Amino acid sequence: MPVRLAATGLVAIGVVLILLSLTAAGVMLSDIKIDPARQDGTGYFDFVLFFNGVLCLLPLDALVLVLGFRLLRGDHWAWWVTMLLCGFFVTVVPLLVLVLPAPLPFAVAPALLATAFAVLLCTPSARAWTASPPLPD
Repeated sequence: MPVRLAATGLVAIGVVLILLSLTAAGVMLSDIKIDPARQDGTGYFDFVLFFNGVLCLLPLDALVLVLGFRLLRGDHWAWWVTMLLCGFFVTVVPLLVLVLPAPLPFAVAPALLATAFAVLLCTPSARAWTASPPLPD
């Protein structure tokens, strides 16, 4: 059950991130004619689009989707990569938000979700589900 919950969360997040990346690509290709900051917006939408589109996070977004599906299959390497990705998000995303002017939820939400995924995947049933197969004699 924890693996299915974590995999479903990863797939949902991956879909949202891919949609944001495609939106960012559309905004970038429109010569910034759709610019919330120029229309009395806050500019935080621009931050999300820049972070997700300009920094080419689309491969990372696709990786999140692949990890969700591979965790359901019980792949041990997917468990390790997911744990590394969780550690990356817990450390790097809050640091980026401190460096760049962004609201606190941009740091707290990804860090909390990454921590929740790591906790779910560290349960005994999740570790048994993704355990590597025994070596042949």
